[in-house]
Order: sequence, then structure tokens, then C-alpha cells
Amino acid sequence: KLGISVNKNKEGMKLTVPEKVLFDFNKFILKPEAKIALSVVADIIRENPARKIVVTGYTDNIGSDAYNLRLSLQRAQSVADYMIYCEKINPKRFKIVGKGKENPVASNATEEGRAKNRRVEIELVR
Repeated sequence: KLGISVNKNKEGMKLTVPEKVLFDFNKFILKPEAKIALSVVADIIRENPARKIVVTGYTDNIGSDAYNLRLSLQRAQSVADYMIYCEKINPKRFKIVGKGKENPVASNATEEGRAKNRRVEIELVR
């Protein structure tokens, strides 16, 4: 229901949260309902206290590279700020990254594909 996907690998795990859960289109202020999804993510983070947290924002390919890079970084920062200030996760554990349109997970040729590319990934790494 929340749309969070969890992928585990050797290095740790990656949680992917779609844009529609967290933000309105082209915005970086968290939606009120984002707090539900992020509290679930925070619980998983708390279960892995030794792991570092890499928060990476992504966009689709609409708009300039510079704009998308800035938006993706602002979105990653919004998620990290929520984790730090509302969920009380130690800020020293975080690395914040904005990748703009890099690493698409779907084709940018359709609205559905672009929606999948607009996401925030939270990686728990060693």
C-alpha cells in the first residue's frame, strides 16, 4: 500500500520510496502522508543500528540537468531531515546524494515510466 520496495544484497539493503508517496510533482516538501511511509523506513533503520544510511534522490528526464540535480538533492535532504528531526536517527549516519535523471529504473518515454524514475532510495550499508 505504501509502495516501499525492499531489496537486500551483500552490502546491506535498499529501500525505494516512490515520489507519489513522498512529494507532490516537482516539489521537495514532504506530503503529510509521507510520514507514514517514512516511519516504516525509520523502524527498519532502527533494526540495523550499525549501518550507515545513504539517501539518494532521483528525478525523471523532464527539465534541465541542473534543475533535476538540485531537486533530487533537495528531496533526499527532506527525507534525511525527517529521519533526523522527527524520527531521532543520528545525523552522523547519513550521506545525502542527488543524482537527478541518472540510473532510471524505467523508460522516460511514458508518464508511468517517468513516475517510477522519480523516487528516493534509502540504502543501509556497512
